[in-house]
Amino acid sequence: MKKDAIILAYGGGGHNEQMIRLNYQLDDLIPDSLKPTMISVCNVDVRKPITKEVYFISTPLFKKSFKEIYKLPISIIKAVLTAIRINHKYKVKLVISTGPLIGVIISLISKLMGVRIIYIETWSRFYSKSLSGKLAYLFSDYFYIQNESLKSVYPKAIYKSRL
Repeated sequence: MKKDAIILAYGGGGHNEQMIRLNYQLDDLIPDSLKPTMISVCNVDVRKPITKEVYFISTPLFKKSFKEIYKLPISIIKAVLTAIRINHKYKVKLVISTGPLIGVIISLISKLMGVRIIYIETWSRFYSKSLSGKLAYLFSDYFYIQNESLKSVYPKAIYKSRL
């Protein structure tokens, strides 16, 4: 019988910091007897993953330049295969993502496999959508924002303050 699991999909920097804070809150909410296996799927730039089981995927950074765009198809394929592998190995109940693109890909593939998705838009957004947020908003079961001002651009989002 497959073990229940939750996938935490996130990138480096602020995405990682937000997931660390969320993971502490989850530890307090879920009793040890009911805790599923927690799995991290994250960018290779994450120095300290927050779970014991970790899958690293290298993704190009577009904030600085588009020079590495040729790596994107390979990263997407790796993310798709990773999502499929995890969903076959475990009974994944939930994917929680704080972005960026890696989280959206893992979430979308898992959604197609019947998994519920929670996406948390980055706390650095106040008035505009992130690319990852735009995509995740289309298929997430629960879409959370951390700044109330984002309600104007994500009308169906749930505001619950910052992590």
